[in-house]
Amino acid sequence: MTIYWIFFLSNVVLNFIKNKRIYYFVVLPLFILIFGLRYKVGADWGAYENAFYYPESYRDFEIGYLFLNDFSSFVFSDFNALVLIIFLFVTITHFIFWEKMTDNSNYAILLWLGLGFLSFGIFRQSIAATIFLIALLFLKKGKKAKAYLLAIVAILFHEAAIIFIPTLYFINKNYSKKIIVSIFIGVFVINFFDINSIFINLLSDIFPQIAHYKNAGGSYGSELGLGVRFLEVASIFIGATIVYDYCSAKNKFFPVIYKLAAIYLYCYLLFNPIGTLASRTSKLFEFSYVLLIIYMINLIKNKNLRVIIFMIVMFYVGLRYYLGITGAASLQDNSQSFIPYQNILLK
Repeated sequence: MTIYWIFFLSNVVLNFIKNKRIYYFVVLPLFILIFGLRYKVGADWGAYENAFYYPESYRDFEIGYLFLNDFSSFVFSDFNALVLIIFLFVTITHFIFWEKMTDNSNYAILLWLGLGFLSFGIFRQSIAATIFLIALLFLKKGKKAKAYLLAIVAILFHEAAIIFIPTLYFINKNYSKKIIVSIFIGVFVINFFDINSIFINLLSDIFPQIAHYKNAGGSYGSELGLGVRFLEVASIFIGATIVYDYCSAKNKFFPVIYKLAAIYLYCYLLFNPIGTLASRTSKLFEFSYVLLIIYMINLIKNKNLRVIIFMIVMFYVGLRYYLGITGAASLQDNSQSFIPYQNILLK
């Protein structure tokens, strides 16, 4: 577990580097070393590794990933080359996104890592979510057509990305805070009384993949529940709701990020009876909470108070980081212990 803590604490220290060039010059190689060159670390590593070496036997993935996998398998002889390519795309795009969306990208990267939004399972879903970030950058420039086109491209890498199409429609509408919060309350009530199970049953009759998750049983078909992650994001969302008017006045794109955070909660609650479905759809919008935290902290004008809040947040993020590591399933024995870290340079 030492390597995980060294990596996290290094990012805490690096967060105080104000010179952006120096910061990225140090941080990006560090991320590449730990994440890009990891070996057999991350959820579903075995399935993706087998798909690389035996592409003809794994044709259930979306067409976009199949093309990437088949092309990489043809060009490279080592699966780790594909892992590195995907990681570089995901990480560099996120770095650019944080830089464009906030004046404190260092802090955003640290939150992205510490809150567990950057996982070691960087494959199809991460690619789709990253493509959506690019779509949002185009949307911010008013280029809606390109944003929708990229949302369609994201679907080619993960089926859950189909949620991006109605999402773009939703965030382009000028819905008030009251409407967004009212929907959240309504969805929460629907989940509380288990009415969403009826909704899920209807969807499973239409979409075979949802039926697959529903009937799979175990961790796939079981209820996700309202655990730590829900309480965490719901608290951030409520805080953002309280300061909505102040943040909106300071950042014109804040209402869009706020609506994306709301969609996370909508997906989490509506699809809650099927844990995997709720997780795979809501996870696509986790990045919005990083921005909400930063936007809210930026409202604090007193520097001393801001430092205190920063320290409190870092303490929680460190705790969350620890829980995220120790709660991950081991590839070796499928237990609920942390994943022993391995690096391709040391194998």
